[in-house]
This record gives sequence, structure tokens and C-alpha cells, in this order.
Amino acid sequence: MVYLEQEEPMQPQTQENRRNPRWRVYCPVVIRSRDYGEYPALGINISAGGIFIQTFDPLPLGTEIDVLIGHPGGILARGVVRSHYYMTYREGGHPAACTGMGIRFTGFEDASVPSDAGGDHPLLH
Repeated sequence: MVYLEQEEPMQPQTQENRRNPRWRVYCPVVIRSRDYGEYPALGINISAGGIFIQTFDPLPLGTEIDVLIGHPGGILARGVVRSHYYMTYREGGHPAACTGMGIRFTGFEDASVPSDAGGDHPLLH
């Protein structure tokens, strides 16, 4: 019989690498991309630096997007897709899963004001 002994027990990574604190939210968002169009999704957590969006079809990494957070007149953020996630977990004793994408914010606008002088803001339709 062979026994292996570790000098130090293995520990899960506990260091937090985030720059900003995050908050759990469940809010509707609308994603808009020049190449992939517009579709609704669900914001799961948010920080000053970005948002995790639950969606069945994450956009390609590096895609620049607009995100309308909340409702018309809410927060309009510009961002870039930085990561993809597929998570498994248990909810109510049953296995569950979700897919999504991490968005890094690159800027913000007033969603109640059209971004150009030519008419309504496209995310508010």
C-alpha cells in the first residue's frame, strides 16, 4: 500500500480578483449589437465594472454591445463581451444550469435621451 502525504492541505482559491464589489440583481436587460441584433435577457449580478447576463446564446468574445438595464429610461451601458459561462448548481434539491456572458462596461449614456439627433433611441422600442 502506498500513502501520499502532502506538506500542506490543498485549499480552494479564496482570493477575490474583482476590482469592484458586485450585487445580485434580477433585472430585465436588452442587448443590442450591430452584428447580432437586439434581444432581451436577464441581468444576474452587477458591479461598477460590468454585469453578468444570463442568456441561452452568449455573443462572441470581444463583441461590442449596448445594454439597456431595467426599463425604458433605465441605464444604457456600453460594453464588451469578456467571458462566457456555463454553470451547474442545485436549486430546490434539483440539478439546474444556466449559460451567460460577462460584460465589461466601457461607458454609459442617458437612456431617456436619443443618442443621435435623428430620432428615438433604438433600444427603447
